[in-house]
Amino acid sequence: MIEDANSLLHHADFSSERLDHLQENTLGLIHIEQNRITRLLTLAWVFFLPAILIAVLYGGSVTHSPKSVARYGYGVALGILFLLWFLIYRLCKRKKIL
Repeated sequence: MIEDANSLLHHADFSSERLDHLQENTLGLIHIEQNRITRLLTLAWVFFLPAILIAVLYGGSVTHSPKSVARYGYGVALGILFLLWFLIYRLCKRKKIL
């Protein structure tokens, strides 16, 4: 009877250790997935920040928008936006973030 109790106790300890190990592995995988999602959202925010900045600067005032002030103002604003996107992309590639 004592041997059976010791055997059950040993099996319970083994099962508890195995469950702890599985829980740590699962939490590690969840942590890796959350880091990947956070990295993706951060990159999206960095890429769209110049567009948001231009929209904020020119969107509030129609009279001072690049379209109404200069003949090629709209194209220049889009050119600056694409240039910023390209520079951010190159920087991310160089730093091996993408």
